[in-house]
Amino acid sequence: MLPLLAAGLSATFALGAVSLAGLRLDPLMMVLAFLMAARSVSHSVQFCRLYAEEREQLDSMTAARQTLVKLFRPSALGLATDVGSVAIMLTTPIPILQGAALIGVIWLSSLAITVIALIPLVLADVQVPSYHYRSWHRPLDFVLGWLGQRLTGRFGASSVLTVALILVSAAIWRSTELQIGDAFPGTPLLWPDSTFNEAVAAIDERFPGAERMFLVVDGQAPDAMKDPKVLQAVGWIQSELARQPEIVGTLALPDLIAPLNMTLREGNPRYRELPEDREATGQLIAMLEQSADPGDLVQYRTQDYADGAIHLQLRDHRGPTLRAVQARVDEAIAQLPPDLPA
Repeated sequence: MLPLLAAGLSATFALGAVSLAGLRLDPLMMVLAFLMAARSVSHSVQFCRLYAEEREQLDSMTAARQTLVKLFRPSALGLATDVGSVAIMLTTPIPILQGAALIGVIWLSSLAITVIALIPLVLADVQVPSYHYRSWHRPLDFVLGWLGQRLTGRFGASSVLTVALILVSAAIWRSTELQIGDAFPGTPLLWPDSTFNEAVAAIDERFPGAERMFLVVDGQAPDAMKDPKVLQAVGWIQSELARQPEIVGTLALPDLIAPLNMTLREGNPRYRELPEDREATGQLIAMLEQSADPGDLVQYRTQDYADGAIHLQLRDHRGPTLRAVQARVDEAIAQLPPDLPA
C-alpha cells in the first residue's frame, strides 16, 4: 500500500502544481502520468524492501533510519538523473513537448518529498507482517539462482553483451525503416473506423487539398522576400511541385503579387508575372500591405520579410504522401536554375 500511497501523493502534488501554473494536460500527455507513477512506485518498493531486511535485526525507528541513510544518495541521484533527462525536452521548439517536460520535472521533483522523505517516516511506525515461505517460491528461487550463476561469470557476461549488441544493431537497422506520417487519414488518437476519421477520409476524397503542409523559405536577411530573384525561385519551386499528384495546389507570396501586377495594367494577362526590379516589387508589396486586413499576410512572410512560406495543399497526410512530397521538394530545390538563389 505504501508505494501506491506515494504514487497518489506525488500525483496530487504534481497535478496541483500544474493547475497553479496554468498548464493543461493534453491527451497525448496521459502516458506521462503512468510513467511518473511507475517511477514513484519503483523508488517506494526499494525503500520498503530494504526496510524489511533491516527490520529483521533492528527496531522500527532504527531500521527506518538505516533505510534512509543507505538509500538517500542513490535515490537522490536517480531522481536528479530522471529530472535532468526530462528537462532536456524543454530545449525543443515543440510546445507540447515543452509542456510535457515541465509537468514531468514537477512530478519527479515531488518524489523527493513523497518518497525519500515520507516513506521512511511512515515505515518507522509500520508493523512489518510476518513472512511465510510459499511453495511456489521454491521453483522461482531455483530459476533465479540458476540465472544468477550463469550470467555473473565471464562467459555469461560475454553472452549477455553479445545478445545486447545484436538487439541494438537490429533496432538501429529497423529504425531506418521508420515511416513518417500516419497510416490512416484523420488523427491517430482515435481508431481508424471512428466517426471523426471516417469523416476526414470522406472530406479528403471529395475535397482534395484539405490537408496542409508548409515549406519554409529561409531568406537569411531582412527584406529577402522582396527580392525578385527570391520570389522567382519560390514561383519556380511552386510550378515544379504542382506536377506532383499528391499535391493539389500551392500558395505563396508570388501568387498575390502577380495578379496585382496584372490588375494595375487593366487586367492584361501579359503582365500576370513578377516584376524584374526590386523597386516595382516593393511597391506591389506595399499595396498588398495597405489593402489587406491585419494578419492576412502573416501566413506568407515574417514581419521583416526575412522568411516566407509556401502552402502545400495535400490529398492526405499519410506516410507515403509525406515521403513523396518531401522527395519532390528536395528534387525541386536541387534543380533550381543557376541564376536563382537556392
